[in-house]
Amino acid sequence: MGDVDLEQRLLRVIGKGNKERFVPTKDILYQQIQAELESRPRAKPDDPLFVNREGTIRNSLERACAKAQVPHIGHHSLRHAFATAVYHEKKDVVSLSKILGHANPTITWNLYVHGVDEKTREAADSFKLEIGKK
Repeated sequence: MGDVDLEQRLLRVIGKGNKERFVPTKDILYQQIQAELESRPRAKPDDPLFVNREGTIRNSLERACAKAQVPHIGHHSLRHAFATAVYHEKKDVVSLSKILGHANPTITWNLYVHGVDEKTREAADSFKLEIGKK
């Protein structure tokens, strides 16, 4: 609960190696956080931000996948899907890398960005190779 800055619309995230970063919230997440904070007026700063009756993210995801009649996926698969979708929409590995908390964009590129993007394909197609002519 203490990792939320509603005024600046930021979430403090502690990653691997206790590395701290601040992630901006989109409107829908901001609204959900506001509702969660309002529904738990006695919560302490070190209490979890989101709680549910299932107890864990895994249980919640299993139930949501079953309800949607799709195979179970883990939270890391959702992170992967998010990263890939954002990259294909925006093609900005540097900003995506910051959001994901990676030390540098190369990590993001190697782990999350799959396939050959269209700019690379266009560049490859634009090269003219003439074999046997001088």
